[in-house]
Amino acid sequence: MKNKQYMTISEFARLTGIKRANLIFYDKIGLLIPEHRGMNEYRYYTRRQLGSAYLIAALRELGIGIEEIKHYARGRTPEQMINLFQAQEEKIQAEITKLSRMQEIMRLYTNMANEALSVDTDQIVILKKKREPVFLGCPIEKSQIGDEEMISFYNYAEEHGMELGYPIGVVIAKHILENRSIDPVYRYYLKVTQGANGYKPAGLYATAYGRCSYGQSHKVYERLFQYLKSESIEIYGDAYEEYPLNEIAMQDEEEYLVKVEILVGK
Repeated sequence: MKNKQYMTISEFARLTGIKRANLIFYDKIGLLIPEHRGMNEYRYYTRRQLGSAYLIAALRELGIGIEEIKHYARGRTPEQMINLFQAQEEKIQAEITKLSRMQEIMRLYTNMANEALSVDTDQIVILKKKREPVFLGCPIEKSQIGDEEMISFYNYAEEHGMELGYPIGVVIAKHILENRSIDPVYRYYLKVTQGANGYKPAGLYATAYGRCSYGQSHKVYERLFQYLKSESIEIYGDAYEEYPLNEIAMQDEEEYLVKVEILVGK
């Protein structure tokens, strides 16, 4: 038997990554039958069965059912193999794209959190920023901001092919900041790496942080306005409000960390 280079079921399981119990099941249903049976019906496999085993494992990993795999195995031809592999290649590429987006989103949250953990919430700083891509929603009045409007924004983003896990923020236009409007108009936005429909412009930003729950950032704006006035700094553009530390990282919503940036010039 050694001359025929048989592998025990345990050796075959180790090489293919298929659990021993699954190999026994595949044998029982006729999907992957061992090349040889020894004493006590012990199963032995050969090297030429590795390809079939790898294919079965890969197709199962992609979510293809046993019956579909059996159907292919019974009537396999070069043409069927090409059609099957091309279809699965498209699914794999879609999954790679999805996982890549998830990685981008996690990296954004990680970068925001790392920055947030090092800030002094009592300080206001002027920071030079590069242009950043964003996905902007439609303008809404502050009095209308709520779950319904946020859901509407998410629906809008989804309709435009956006991944909804990206960090969210709000932007307030320059003229509203200058007028200190009691009921300003907001626009939701997503911090994105692709699919942007707008940009947060490069420039100098007066930046302040504070601890508060969603929608309670007015004190941070008051501090910023007082600072800009005392330092004779002009508002050049919009304000961007984000929560680098929110429900994803914090248990107490009153301890969420808000970040407000206003485009300025001296």
